[in-house]
Amino acid sequence: MTNHEAIWLTVAQAADRLQRSQRTVRRYIGIGRLPIDRTRTPFCVDIGGEVLPQAGGPDTTGEVARLQELLDEVRGERDYLRQALATALSTRKLIAAPGARRWWEFWRSGDG
Repeated sequence: MTNHEAIWLTVAQAADRLQRSQRTVRRYIGIGRLPIDRTRTPFCVDIGGEVLPQAGGPDTTGEVARLQELLDEVRGERDYLRQALATALSTRKLIAAPGARRWWEFWRSGDG
């Protein structure tokens, strides 16, 4: 463990000192990035060494690149669908021109 002077604070005090939310501090405690003393009441967090680097964390660089490619693909599909919708709506306007009768209103004109 690193050599540092222990600074024991409550979760709320640690959140203020680290400029993080209490939820983030609790998450750091849960994943081992902040040491905690559960024998004290309320529980106290040691921030003397600040936030410990995440040990053994997964390498996410490949995952980020894969997700970026997926996002680009989804954006391309979105743009295609927007264009197809615009085309369909303009075609619909041509088919249902103003003043044209609807198929179920054939008897109103007296032709039926």
